[in-house]
Amino acid sequence: MITIPGKYVIDISIGGLNGRLLQVPAQKKTKNQILLLYGVHSSLERMYSNAQFHSRFGKVLMPDMPGFGGMDSFYKINRVPNLDSYADYLYTFIKTYKLDREKIRIVAMSFGFLAVTRLLQKHPELTKNIEFVISFVGFGRNSDFSYPILKKRSAKIIIGFGSSRFGSRFIRILVFNKLSLRIMFAIFRIFNPKYKHEDKQKRATATEMELDLWTKNDTRTRFYTYHLLMSFDLTKNKKQIDLAEHNLTTESDQYFDAQRVKKTLKKLYAENIEHHANMSLHAPSIIGSEEDVAKIFPESVQKILAKNY
Repeated sequence: MITIPGKYVIDISIGGLNGRLLQVPAQKKTKNQILLLYGVHSSLERMYSNAQFHSRFGKVLMPDMPGFGGMDSFYKINRVPNLDSYADYLYTFIKTYKLDREKIRIVAMSFGFLAVTRLLQKHPELTKNIEFVISFVGFGRNSDFSYPILKKRSAKIIIGFGSSRFGSRFIRILVFNKLSLRIMFAIFRIFNPKYKHEDKQKRATATEMELDLWTKNDTRTRFYTYHLLMSFDLTKNKKQIDLAEHNLTTESDQYFDAQRVKKTLKKLYAENIEHHANMSLHAPSIIGSEEDVAKIFPESVQKILAKNY
């Protein structure tokens, strides 16, 4: 498992929810600040090397997302984990840490991009202090999906069951335990493209990371999120966000249609610049080092990040 130095992690409480905040200082003197947001099925540990890479360009702040990374879920405060809830959480976080008074850049991955886009739709006044948004394999509506399993009726039934109180508890106890997960990983590993070209040591590390993510992240939140992805559409809000959005995409994303995503993002943001990630999947299970992340981000994006405001 990846271990983060304790000096970089602090406990936080936002809106009655307890979690953690990763703060990585800039590697060189700069005023740049980067708010880094992860997606579904993630954690501070999974994204730590990503934060290390971004610290080349500024101070990095990466908060846990409710229901993920071991943070309390919205159900604790009797809210559902929809996009408005995540937008409100990010708004409170930004206000708490006074990021609305300083210049920041936002790098948001996958579901994290949905949350920050909804935030900026609800609070357009925040854009005056945001330099730009980088969407790391982001998307904007359910029709961007090309993943056929989400369209199957059986998947919808399972997801509906898993997002209920009883169903999520049932699945967490009987399925999302380490023994059951290890058995499933052993059976399906040969068919999983994440493991296909990895050596034994990397495979073992990835397996431990996956076990941690499947057991640590809140099961009910996970399934509600899957349910949400079947029906959401951020383009229903017709007013564009007055910011430049840099879309870091890959043509071989197994979940999304790159051309549909491109059209969607043009509807959401006033300016769109496309960049191609050096990546063969939506996201690798684990990225080993800062240097591995650097290989994913093209030079065009690194030049943007390197600019001082």
